[in-house]
Amino acid sequence: MTDRTIVETMIDYYRKRAPIYDDSMGYTDDVIWDKHKAVVDRLGKNLAQRDVLEIACGPGKWTQTVAEVAHSIVATDVNDTTLAEAAKKHYASGRVRFQCADAYTLQGIDGPFTGAFAVDWWSHIPKARIPEFLQALHNKLTAGARVVFIDQMCVLRRRWGLYLNSTAPWVLARKGLRRDDEGNIRHIRRLPDGQKFEIIKNFPTREELLSVLEGVARDVEYFEHKPTARWLLAYTVR
Repeated sequence: MTDRTIVETMIDYYRKRAPIYDDSMGYTDDVIWDKHKAVVDRLGKNLAQRDVLEIACGPGKWTQTVAEVAHSIVATDVNDTTLAEAAKKHYASGRVRFQCADAYTLQGIDGPFTGAFAVDWWSHIPKARIPEFLQALHNKLTAGARVVFIDQMCVLRRRWGLYLNSTAPWVLARKGLRRDDEGNIRHIRRLPDGQKFEIIKNFPTREELLSVLEGVARDVEYFEHKPTARWLLAYTVR
């Protein structure tokens, strides 16, 4: 399966998952969502009072949090159905606008923006397309814009609290994952109706993330939050 074919498969998967996405992530459970406070606070501090571009906004849960502190947000997603779910939520008055856009081109998105973020997006980018995505994103930003990515670490054994970003074969095997010929990690996902999809779900290390940003970023911040098994990467565009 080519990069572009699996991207189309992931688009279809998240289009169909959109109505149940928040429930499936635990976002509708206040106890679970409250565990994200440290991550939410760091995200907000990086983007406060900025004009923000959001990539792959999904049903808008994280959009809501940033809308409380940002000057404005253009929240984008490739799926109209996902944007329709996001539009059902309440946001800080007049600060959020939704727009359908391909993250790899961002065609039709006006700029420039002074901030950008994406949650649970980086892990789905085929490794070969990361430079393409970053170029499209940075073309919409001003020099000095602050960018934040948040994504999931690999959780090997929840009950023992072992959180790690690893692509070692034994880790992948324990998680039921496989690595393709291009180095991406593939994962089978199923919807409640039984439909099955193979998606990319990468777990980059800190070193891998920093190497991708070499020469284009400064003031880099990397943070791992064990209660939610998430990493946060923030940087300023040169």
